[in-house]
Amino acid sequence: MKMDKQLSKDFIDKREQLDDRNYLITTIAYHIAPTSAGKKPSNLLSFTSGGRNLHKLWKQYQYLFANDPFVSFFEIRTQPDSSLVLFYNPQMLQDILFQRKNMAFLKGYGYHEHMSTEDCLHQLKKHFDESCPHEIGIFLGIPLEDVCGFIKNAGQNCLLCGYWKVYHDAERAKHVFAAFDQAKATVLKELDEWL
Repeated sequence: MKMDKQLSKDFIDKREQLDDRNYLITTIAYHIAPTSAGKKPSNLLSFTSGGRNLHKLWKQYQYLFANDPFVSFFEIRTQPDSSLVLFYNPQMLQDILFQRKNMAFLKGYGYHEHMSTEDCLHQLKKHFDESCPHEIGIFLGIPLEDVCGFIKNAGQNCLLCGYWKVYHDAERAKHVFAAFDQAKATVLKELDEWL
């Protein structure tokens, strides 16, 4: 299922008519669809105070997401007018972080194999205090080769740019991007029926 631009536009139009609670819920559901569908270990969402003030809505309604059996959340950074939140599938994230090659890379940033996933999240949070750390790519499920390619090329010279900048296997990445699009399209159809 490919992303339907009209369905996406209809969703955005209908979402604007929702009360604040449902506006937040549908926004999050759409953006974390690849994680909810088990296609991606995590998604990073930024809630800001502009527009509908998603930052305020997140603070008010985050409890609604506290007991989801499939997707957890962790606040990476909170500022007076914004929150940066990682929504993640606990098992998938653990599996990705502790793959041998990924952990070898993460060791260079202060992580180690005896840390729990929660410890890794706290380490990531510390690094976000300074800047957006490169290791976030691993947490988001970006292949290590692409994370390293991004670092080596300072974000330039990629083969393909989609959900991330691809430096290694563009064909594989296209299939992954299509799976993410499919997850979002499925959520859009479900939300369209609900709205």
